[in-house]
Parts: sequence; C-alpha cells; structure tokens
Amino acid sequence: MSAYSSPLLKILFSKSGNRCAFPKCTSPITEGETVIGEICHIAAASPKGPRFDASQDDAARNGQGNLVLLCPTHHTVIDADVESYTVERLLKMKLDHEASVTPVQGEEAANGTLLLFDQSVRNDRYCHRHR
Repeated sequence: MSAYSSPLLKILFSKSGNRCAFPKCTSPITEGETVIGEICHIAAASPKGPRFDASQDDAARNGQGNLVLLCPTHHTVIDADVESYTVERLLKMKLDHEASVTPVQGEEAANGTLLLFDQSVRNDRYCHRHR
C-alpha cells in the first residue's frame, strides 16, 4: 500500500507543473505513461536518510509540505550533499518552483496523479529510498 493518498499526489503533481523542482531543470515528472521523476522527502522518511527529523510524526513526514518531485539526477544530488541542501534550502526551492510554474490541471493532473500513485504502490524506492 502506498504511503501517499491520491489527493496528496494530485496536489503535489499539480503544483509541480510536471517539472523537476530543482532550479533551472526542465525534466518532466511524467512523460506519456512513464514516471520519470521521483517523490522525494525534504526531511528523510527514515532515521538513516538525509535530513531526518526525529520530531516529525509520520503524517508530517509523508505530507505534502515535506515532499517534492525531482528528477532522479537531482534527487541523488541533494541527498548526497546534505550540508548544501538543508531542509530550509529545499523548502525554499520547492516554494520558488511552485510559484514559478503553471499548475497542472484537468485530465493531465488526473493522469499524472494516477501514474504517481500506481508507481508508488508498485515500487517503494519512491517512498523508502534510505532504509
């Protein structure tokens, strides 16, 4: 079962504009019927992950405010450099990205949401990369 609800993923995908949130990256999150991007935790989902915050409860840890959609390259970049990519910097990156893109709506939002939901159920690397 996915840690993410369909409504949560719809908000996340819509606000992403179907683009990686890393500055100046134009990689899509979905392309046709394929999920290219990844659901990424700003503060890690597990104690072994980057930027883990023990004070977060599971709802906050897996909530829209702690999630961002990134391409695989930029997900790797931010998780490999926790000194440069702090929680504060990633939150700002997410908010700046959401403010600069046109939200995805209608059928494209519904299709992207279904693809992300299906992918998160089938492949838990999106949910638990750092076990």
